[in-house]
Amino acid sequence: MYTTSGKVAVDFTTSAEAISEALLKIRPSPRTASALRYCLNVTYFQAVQVDQQVSTHPIYPDDLARSAALRTAVFDTDRCTHIPDPKTVFDTAVQEIRDALINGKQETRATLMMLQNLVRHMALLPGQRSIILASPGFFVSPDLQDQGTDLLTLAIRAKVLINTIDVRGVWTSPAFDASQTGRAPSADITTFKDLDASASDDELIALAEGTGGTVNLNNDFLGGVRKAAETPEYLYVLAFEPQNLKIDGSFHPLKVTVETKQKLAVQARRGYWAPKRADDPLAASKQEIENAVFSTDEIHSLPVELHTQLVAGPKLDVLTSVDLKQLRLRKADDRNRNDVTIVASLFDNNGNFLVGSQKILQLRLKDETVERIEHDPPITIKTTFDVKPGIYLVRLVARDAEAQAITAQNGAVTVP
Repeated sequence: MYTTSGKVAVDFTTSAEAISEALLKIRPSPRTASALRYCLNVTYFQAVQVDQQVSTHPIYPDDLARSAALRTAVFDTDRCTHIPDPKTVFDTAVQEIRDALINGKQETRATLMMLQNLVRHMALLPGQRSIILASPGFFVSPDLQDQGTDLLTLAIRAKVLINTIDVRGVWTSPAFDASQTGRAPSADITTFKDLDASASDDELIALAEGTGGTVNLNNDFLGGVRKAAETPEYLYVLAFEPQNLKIDGSFHPLKVTVETKQKLAVQARRGYWAPKRADDPLAASKQEIENAVFSTDEIHSLPVELHTQLVAGPKLDVLTSVDLKQLRLRKADDRNRNDVTIVASLFDNNGNFLVGSQKILQLRLKDETVERIEHDPPITIKTTFDVKPGIYLVRLVARDAEAQAITAQNGAVTVP
């Protein structure tokens, strides 16, 4: 069990008592508290809407007519503070909006990062891998969609299902809160509050449908957990590569249909977000290596082999054997070039990452050297780790710059 705050965590265990004890420790953990939070809650979705419609420096009273999100914040601030001066109420609401924009982005980014780390952890484990995310939902703004897409991609490639449960159950309109006194909200404020509340479910639905998991939005919480714990009856991974894609950050819907007379329900990813800028080759290479390190799939696209040996200390030597004569070389400036990035990582018996080391084999070979290595044995790159008695998983990943091919291998080591 893990929490987005990181304050409560229990690794895989057979102890029901350990889980129950941890559940009782869970508390709301906002990253930044507001003096008005007891009666005013400007959401991240609301703050983003204000920023997109009139910016976070709106003009009073002109911009009120242009943004339902802003009018809602001012209405709630007035009902919360009972400040007699309308301009002061407006300024107070705007400050709450600015705070919500900053804090909401931090919390959403932290949530996505925590889920990515959890997916990487799950990817190293055997068997059917699934996550049950119990949450009131959260909003992913357009400038964080890349991180949301990265999470989906990582989960799909690692074969980790994300099942989601809206802990609010069947929610009622937040516009009619019995704890709030004063006049009733107008129709446009009621409509916006409903939109705001439903936006929290969008990411829960996207994560479940995009990874092959289930989503539960009703009041049957226990039934939702049971459904999430079941293995899907059928699961397919379909690949799609868009052509002539514009680098504009826009959303592109996808639809998957099955041509059959049988009554089948298809659950699939609703679409994808185009990148906002062309991929940086260096950043793309780094991300590919990182994804491979935290996966368990073996890939053999390069002439690279993994060997291990224990030496006194105790120390563990990870030996990477590279057959240079089978590598692709590029001729430039009278040299034959290629760079091979080698990452050796160590995980404990529960799949927890312990330590990693990266080395880059830079090849700048003369023609006569290339001719000579045709008859030479593979070279060996050594990485040494200090270890304690226990069982370890060794993960070796190598990627070359010219062919952009990758090799990933696993090894198991027991240190007596």
